Amino acid sequence: MKVKVFVTKPPGTNCRRLIYLAGELASKFPDSVEIVIDEGQGVGLDTETPRPFIQIDDYIAGKNVELANLEQIVAQKTGQANF
Repeated sequence: MKVKVFVTKPPGTNCRRLIYLAGELASKFPDSVEIVIDEGQGVGLDTETPRPFIQIDDYIAGKNVELANLEQIVAQKTGQANF
């Protein structure tokens, strides 16, 4: 599953935080998660949500998302109830 992180260039504090959270997801779900970082300006390619944000399939999370919420989403989408 691809976890896309849409950030600005240069990355600000919130962008770096989301990149860190994506890395944490990759370490907790090493066989299930692939991280893709999209650095750019304006809105993301797949949505009109302003950057920074994380996209996991059809789920979009803004800059204030917590790691536990992202872990729960990935666990549900991968069928891993106990992570």
